[in-house]
Amino acid sequence: MTQKETLALFSIRPDKFAGLSMVLGRTFQIVPLSESATADDFADQPISAAVVDGTPYRTFSREARRTLRSRPDGDRIAILEIVDPEVLNDPESVEDDAPANQMVASGRSTAAMLAAFWQACARREEQNWASEHESVSAAARQAKQAFSILEDITRRGTTDDPAAAREMFRETARLIARASGLRKSQDLLRAIETHHAYTFAHSLKVATLMTELGRAIGLTETDRVLLAEAGLLHDVGKLMVPIDVLAKPSRLTFDEFETMKTHAQLGEELLQGLYGSRPEIAIAAGQHHEKLDGSGYPNGLLKTQIHEIGRSCAIVDIYSALTDRRDYKDPMSSEDALAIMRPMAGAKLEERLFEVFESWVREELAE
Repeated sequence: MTQKETLALFSIRPDKFAGLSMVLGRTFQIVPLSESATADDFADQPISAAVVDGTPYRTFSREARRTLRSRPDGDRIAILEIVDPEVLNDPESVEDDAPANQMVASGRSTAAMLAAFWQACARREEQNWASEHESVSAAARQAKQAFSILEDITRRGTTDDPAAAREMFRETARLIARASGLRKSQDLLRAIETHHAYTFAHSLKVATLMTELGRAIGLTETDRVLLAEAGLLHDVGKLMVPIDVLAKPSRLTFDEFETMKTHAQLGEELLQGLYGSRPEIAIAAGQHHEKLDGSGYPNGLLKTQIHEIGRSCAIVDIYSALTDRRDYKDPMSSEDALAIMRPMAGAKLEERLFEVFESWVREELAE
């Protein structure tokens, strides 16, 4: 069994975070530390992450952060600081010599705090990209910038410069396709496999796998770039789903799943406005959960009603979801994922496309 990483919980009242601790306890060994803790108390203990409670006394959290950052590995610790809401609205109070990777307002739900914690971890993990091959580092960093633009667009419901946004997404797709052309896709997938901003990591993974599927089919570079762009944007609708549903660390209720399902149509509508002359991008967002037998959503489309880019995205999306790590499940092996998907080929998934994708995955596993 793999040894758990250690998470330090600095709080005067750690019981306030029982829900967060229960979820994170599946991944980390949690060590509660009191306000009297010093660096010597855990000097020999490797710590990869920390949750620091800045309420009701931010002086406590400031000292805790300084204690963590003073360690030799201090800059590698992902720190989430929980603060009073007014702190987030005061830029001067955010400035610090030992900053947290992410802050979240106290009183938020467990799901919201969990999402903020994984964002803190993601910012730490992105430091590793500098050591990757240039093509991998460039694609990952560009994708992160593109996702920041996506988040801004979905938050505002529009963009002042749609042409610039499209060019950002297209350039990201080019870099992903370039990594594929240099046979660096596996390196790119490994670089993001531990990234904890799930929607971002999943979308970049789907974009990369879509590109490889296109290469296996024999598509031109132009078409592979289109597939990468569609994969990158296929889940944009999830950015409009309430965080308490999107980041829920357990199985969704019926009503919550119905809310989650709206992401396909929401994403398609957003991208239709952004990509009027290139409908395939929006189609992938709207159809990646459709199935050939009509059992999918949002429209229960049948066979030829589903565009080929929607069929391709459905295969890659399922494979990625099965092999992704989530708060409520460990990642499935590629072999086990393919075994689950194989009976779906021909009935729910395009058999020809699945066979090409399966062959590519098996070839990669053999290398």
